[in-house]
Amino acid sequence: MIDERNIYKKSNIYLAYLRVKNNLQNEELIFDQEIAFFENELENNLAEIKKCLKKGKYEFQKFDFLLKFKKIENDTTIADNIKFRPLVRFRFFDLVIMQSVFNVVAQSLKNFLPKENFGVQLDWDRSPYFYKGWLDQYKKFVNREKENLSENTVYQYTYEYDIAQFYPSIQQKNLFNQLCECLKLEEGNLVYIWLKNIIYFFNETNISPETKEIYEKFKEKNEDIYGDDLGLPQGPLYSPFLASFYTRNLFDEIKENVKINWDIDCEIIAYVDDGRIYFKDNVSNSCKEHGKKDIEAIVNDTLKKLNKEDINKKCVRLNNDKSFLVAIDEKSVASKLNYLTTESSLINNSINPNFDIEEETVDAVMQKHENIKNAIADMLKQLNDKSNPVDEQKKKNEINKLTKTYSTYAKRYASFLSRKISTSENYLELVELIFSPFNFSKKIISDKEESDKEELDTNICDLNYYYVLCNMLKSANNDVYKINYLCKTVKEMLMSYEKLVINDSNNGIFMFYYYLTTIKAIHTVDYVEYFDDLINFCCKNLKDNTLLQKAVYSYNLESWYLHYKLGEKEIDRIFDYQLDDSEIKAFNYCLKNPFCMNSDIEHYFFKNYLINFNSEKENTNDSINLVEKYDTLNNSTYDYEIYVHDKFELKKGVTEYKKLDSNSINAYKKIKILHNLIKYWKNEKNYNKYINPAYLILDNIYIDDNANDKDRCIHIINNISNFYVDYEVFKFSIPYKKYFFDFFMKLFNCEDNIIVNKKGRALKFWEYRILAYLHNKGFNLVDFLEMVDKLLERYDYFNHDVDINFERIRLIVDNRLKTVSDKDAIIQLHYFVQCIWKNGSRDLTYYTLHNQEHSVELIQNYMNLNKQMLSKLSLNKDETFILFAACYLHDIGMLKGLTKEEKFDINNKKIIDYYNDIMKKSTVSGAVKIENILTKFYEINDLTNVLIEDIVRGEHAIRSSIEIQNDHNLPLSDLEKKYVAEVSYNHMKNTDEIYGLQNKQLFRKKNIDIRKISMWLRLLDLTDITKYRVTQEVFDRYFDRMSVVSRFHWIKHLCIDDLNISVKQEKKDKGTSLGCLRVTLQVLMNYIPLNEKIEKPCEKSKDIHKNVIECCKFEEHDGRYKRDKQGFKVKYCDLRCAFFNEFKYFDLELEAINNYAKLYNEEIEFNIEYVTNNETLRDDFLVLTNYKKEKISATECIKDYFKKCK
Repeated sequence: MIDERNIYKKSNIYLAYLRVKNNLQNEELIFDQEIAFFENELENNLAEIKKCLKKGKYEFQKFDFLLKFKKIENDTTIADNIKFRPLVRFRFFDLVIMQSVFNVVAQSLKNFLPKENFGVQLDWDRSPYFYKGWLDQYKKFVNREKENLSENTVYQYTYEYDIAQFYPSIQQKNLFNQLCECLKLEEGNLVYIWLKNIIYFFNETNISPETKEIYEKFKEKNEDIYGDDLGLPQGPLYSPFLASFYTRNLFDEIKENVKINWDIDCEIIAYVDDGRIYFKDNVSNSCKEHGKKDIEAIVNDTLKKLNKEDINKKCVRLNNDKSFLVAIDEKSVASKLNYLTTESSLINNSINPNFDIEEETVDAVMQKHENIKNAIADMLKQLNDKSNPVDEQKKKNEINKLTKTYSTYAKRYASFLSRKISTSENYLELVELIFSPFNFSKKIISDKEESDKEELDTNICDLNYYYVLCNMLKSANNDVYKINYLCKTVKEMLMSYEKLVINDSNNGIFMFYYYLTTIKAIHTVDYVEYFDDLINFCCKNLKDNTLLQKAVYSYNLESWYLHYKLGEKEIDRIFDYQLDDSEIKAFNYCLKNPFCMNSDIEHYFFKNYLINFNSEKENTNDSINLVEKYDTLNNSTYDYEIYVHDKFELKKGVTEYKKLDSNSINAYKKIKILHNLIKYWKNEKNYNKYINPAYLILDNIYIDDNANDKDRCIHIINNISNFYVDYEVFKFSIPYKKYFFDFFMKLFNCEDNIIVNKKGRALKFWEYRILAYLHNKGFNLVDFLEMVDKLLERYDYFNHDVDINFERIRLIVDNRLKTVSDKDAIIQLHYFVQCIWKNGSRDLTYYTLHNQEHSVELIQNYMNLNKQMLSKLSLNKDETFILFAACYLHDIGMLKGLTKEEKFDINNKKIIDYYNDIMKKSTVSGAVKIENILTKFYEINDLTNVLIEDIVRGEHAIRSSIEIQNDHNLPLSDLEKKYVAEVSYNHMKNTDEIYGLQNKQLFRKKNIDIRKISMWLRLLDLTDITKYRVTQEVFDRYFDRMSVVSRFHWIKHLCIDDLNISVKQEKKDKGTSLGCLRVTLQVLMNYIPLNEKIEKPCEKSKDIHKNVIECCKFEEHDGRYKRDKQGFKVKYCDLRCAFFNEFKYFDLELEAINNYAKLYNEEIEFNIEYVTNNETLRDDFLVLTNYKKEKISATECIKDYFKKCK
């Protein structure tokens, strides 16, 4: 039994307001100004709602009834045969009343909702969102669907069904009776009264005068409309919940009927009214025998039982066009379409609008999508091929599956293009592609020509019109040419659809929805004169419609307000229509009291109203009243006593109180005070389950710093409003992240920059870590407080200046990793590597640095490569975390010299060779001169350096792996260390060891692919090859100490300007295969050795007795050098070819990746080419240019390398 008092409880009403605002259904129909008006008088409106709810009486405002296109037949040219989807628009005030009731009702009925329906799952009871995130839930639904259609599935058939006109088909009386029965409500109960008022309100007598004509025309063409019972409205937040409740027994009854008829079991999943029934492979014969009609009959019979015949003739039935039985196997339409939709998702996920996207990547994306469309069209052509005899029923089912998938794909494709790549140079092309006019060239085709009929076509029904139009308007970036082109194209598209519906019997009322949403969309951007024509076009057929006029004038961004500011006569003319409507009040308020609608209303509310709501005026002459000491905690745990004051003002003449951001408090004391506050906030959260936001405002915190050490105090002003307490706002909607962001930005004296503050001081790393946490996506209060608490305990360790390099990848880390703790761990690893490489390697001082700059370069290259590859070989977020950690740690084994164990490891051949060489050098022949002895010492020293270099460089991967697992200072768990160590070790193994075996491990309840992560690290490590890795100045000063091998490494870096990545998607017109994606890595060279012979053959020849070498030839075409994979044998190699063959690790790695890519149907291929940069190309260059007279060229060093080392 529901406690009826809960529905008018203040906290419940406030929660209803939040949920309606956060979960706006049909957002395009809600006026922003209406919400602003509601919030401007928020407390009064919520109080009024409480009165209404308590009395059980309120006359809802009439709702608007609108239509949007649902289906347009290919051969349709008149409105009579167009199907529409009815939508409704309730007033915001009314929606809050309704949601206040269903907040309580839903919690009582949550266990009645079927778990199989992923689309309708309630969030926790105090969540500001009524349902769990639709995106996450839809992903779960799609993932389950993909799993059931995968090659490892246990199912052989699937029946996909869709319920026709489900919401209108629901019987209001039947629904109401079931609710009363489940809730055990009696007549006269307040919940009973409100449920009755809300459910029965949705009938034709309550439709607004502005949209009544739309309803009448719609009713003429739909005989099954019951004016006194319109079912459930599509718009209010509660409707999906009631629809799911109405079908709570549907899935069990279908399973029972399938068992009775076929004696088999099945699995059912659904997303709202879109369902899937799966049949296992061991019953395939039964499925074949019964075919579609039987399962259709079973589902239809079950649906019919949802309604009661004694109430009215309404019938819930299947949508035959979207219901079909299809087989699941490798050749089936279902499996092929599953593959194609997966490909589409991979493409979409690979493009991130937060980062620059190259034009050729945009071209590749569009080509890939075009290939997907062609693949679906080719499947349809094969089905229509009369030379291929197919069962007609099976053919019909598969065609239905194809057309439904194509329609869904087209809608998501348009949304993807508008959101992710509409800012590119392809903007005008995208406008034409997305907003194409209706195609009137289609004719009714005779049976003989049926095979030529184009069944796969898209129109405005397959477009999320408002969402896409908003995206394209914003992507125009105030470019008047783009805006003008967009407006003209949209107008032409709308005009083409007007021709379908405007005739002598109506004046465009069927286009009302599109007029309304177009007007709202263009008001989301600043005014441009080209909008006038489009707005006037939307109003021309319905000039006297008050609702449309409200849409034109109810928005008030500053640029729009100035343009549309009206005189008093104009205002009076518009409001001749007499109706006590909150929208009219909002409109009047807008004209008389303009304010910017783009401001964050929630932030505005908490930042200002928190303090100002119902605050009592204080007598400024009153002296300070010290309020109660914080007594719920043991204050002895703090270095500073903490006092909270309900009303606080400083005593006259008292000057010792200071703000925490005061310059007179030294840095170490500030940290101590801040640490006290963090512990205090943690205890507040533990004891009270929330933190009073007044305690998080820096200006509310005062420090009594002049007192004795024992009496030092922190004073906090509690100026929270009565509204905040009365409505228990703290329970569900404190924007802690915003409060902490404001607190720390002000404390550190920062504005937009989180590297340097306003006074030019570089932030310390501990400060940067806090701000980075708050800048990144995601936030968890408990984790944040715990992080800062531990951070301040070790602040001295984190007290170095921040390294600006991390800002280069912070957005990448933020977007590619899942949890805030993972993002924070990468920041700590950056700092760790920065610290340990601060003075370079102890024994390898002239090595190219493998510090945090190298790590940052790898992560940036991952982003660049991954988006070019369109996520074909991409990693999930857990795998990406392991990769990023390995990018930082894979080379830390280079830092240490030889350990004692390594120095005396006589099983190491390198040690024994070193010993033998030393013994040869240890005797001094001839006269014992100091010079001779020193020469021997230096030779021994050089041998020692070579030994250390050889071991450290050659074995740094295994050394890194050991250090990672043994270092307790790393911010990684033992399991994370294990996988990072394994990946780091793998980066120096040969390709056969890495690519030969699968290596999947369980991590965070999912499998991660160690092989694929290792592949990425190996590839990325090879990409950091440019001249920016080294400097000429270091080369000059260490040249004499460097080995020939090290010199050659430095020269390779110095001759490479950049690494460019290009991508091209192969065009594919036929077949399900989508064509190969070719990714080319271009190494941009400023120097290539001349083509001259090397006099000494390679010592690594396969057959030294034949005195030949085997290598790969590099062919040159237009300044591009590519490897000929066919080896060739010559006695002597030329210098240029030998030089390019020293990049063989890159070529061989890409070859191994291409072999690995065969797992993906060979639809991705890597190539590498060495391209001369004509702007910087040189014949040779000096590598030793210091104060010595000796000058050495790059070519000389390269020759020396091949002479001594090859």
